[in-house]
Formats: sequence, C-alpha cells, structure tokens
Amino acid sequence: MQLVPFTLALTAGFGYTLSALFCKRALAGGAGVMRIFFVANWMFFASTLPFLVWDSQVLDWAHIWAPLACSLIRFVGLVLVFHTIRVGDVSLQVPLIGTKVIFVAFFVYLLGAAGISTELWIASFMTVGGVALMSKGVTSSQDAGRIFKTVIYTLLSAILFGMNDALVQVEAPHFGVVPFMVVSSGGTAIASVFLMPFFRSRLQDISRGCWGWLWLGSFLLGIEVILLFCAISFYSQAAAANIVYNTRSLWSIVLVWFLGHWFDNQEREIGGAIMFRRLLGALLLLVAVALVLT
Repeated sequence: MQLVPFTLALTAGFGYTLSALFCKRALAGGAGVMRIFFVANWMFFASTLPFLVWDSQVLDWAHIWAPLACSLIRFVGLVLVFHTIRVGDVSLQVPLIGTKVIFVAFFVYLLGAAGISTELWIASFMTVGGVALMSKGVTSSQDAGRIFKTVIYTLLSAILFGMNDALVQVEAPHFGVVPFMVVSSGGTAIASVFLMPFFRSRLQDISRGCWGWLWLGSFLLGIEVILLFCAISFYSQAAAANIVYNTRSLWSIVLVWFLGHWFDNQEREIGGAIMFRRLLGALLLLVAVALVLT
C-alpha cells in the first residue's frame, strides 16, 4: 500500500486548518471575505508556477478543456462557499460541505476511473457523520429561508468540488499534471478579477498588520491545495485522499484548543458538551481513515 498520497492529504488537512486560522485573523482585522478570496486565488496560482521548472512532460492539448473546466468549476464552487458564509447559517454549512467526499467517490465511479469499494463508501458516510458531529454549533438560525439557502448553496458547492477532484484524477495525467495545476489555478485567479467591483474597499486599504496574516493564510492555503492535488493526480486517489483530508476537522479542534488564543479565536470557550460531541466526531473520522488505509 502506498502511504505517500495519504500523507500528502493528511498534511494538506493540517495546512488548511492552520491557514484558516490565519485568514480568520485577517478577517477580524478588516481584510474582508472577497478580498481574502481574491488574494488567496492569486497566491495559489503563484505557488504553482515554480513547479514548471522541473516539469518535462509533453502536453496533450486535446485535453486542455479539462483544466479550463476545473478552473471554472472551482471558481463557482468557491463563490458559493463565500456567499453562504455571508448570507447562510455557517453552523449548517460546515457539516454539509463534508458531503464532498461522497460526491468525489460518485464522480470517480461515473467517469469510469475506478470502482468504489464497500469500505470506501462506508468511510465516506462515516466522514460526513463525523464532520456533522464536530461542526454542530451552540446555536442555529431558525429562519427557514436562510436554512434553505444554506442547504442549496452548500450542496451545490460540494457537488462542484467533487466533480473538480474527479476530473483532476481522470484528466490531469493525460494533459500533464503540473501544467494542469497551473492552468486550472490560473483560470480561477483570472476569474476572481471579476469580483473586484464587489469589494467593500480597495486592496490597498487593508492595514499593514492585517496583510501579514493574509499573506501567511493565503500562502498556506495554496500549499495545501497543491498537496491535495498531487495526492489525487499522481496517485489517482481522489476519494480516499478526500476522506483523509477531512481530518482537517480534527486538526481544527487541536489547533483551536491549544493555539486559538494566539489568533484571538475564542472557540475553546464553547463548553464541554460541544467539545465532547466534536471528540466523538473525531473518533468517527479516525475510524474512517483506518478503513481507507487498510
């Protein structure tokens, strides 16, 4: 059994959680959701460029449609996520986005890339259950319209991200793995320019202290996406890698509990009952990962 793709996915999950803490600190400093989204996309694109130096694979231009499609799919999915954060119920959005692992497995199977074992399906559903337990908040909105929007937008984004990862597994080896990553990330970055009219204020209005948190968060976000991309494209492990990647929910508990106060994050004060639920969810995640690794 190859442990490399799962190590990459595990590291990516840790990197995502750490980058989220930095980005949340930047958000608290007034960076704004859309501006963080814009900077993160361009930082991710810039992070992929150095890999072109070591790439020698001959491109198959007949497959250029795939990275372009992924750039559009990922952009729309990210817009839906950030829109949900603005208008929806975040305590509902977080567990729902965990359904991505099921859609990844479904699209991989639909594209004929590989069969999905019973253990992998069980692990996928266990991951969703674990994320749901860990993400249950203290309160939740009672507004039916907001809940409906949250469910619709989040499920649509999970479907799009699942489709993206399945396309990466199937098409990246044909076009060229590194160029695929560069083209798809570049397309998403260019598309994010069209969001600039929706900024609440200019990029240069972000404070100097806030920029430090924003750069660190965006850089780590780009690195973790690259790690997950490599696990999927080089090793054709989209479904399994996403299950391991969802241990980011476990990392979020650990980092918030021990380091959250360094980032002005007060989630550790939510109470013992909620922390116990989250630990149960973490146990489900660990069992799901064990199923994948065995």
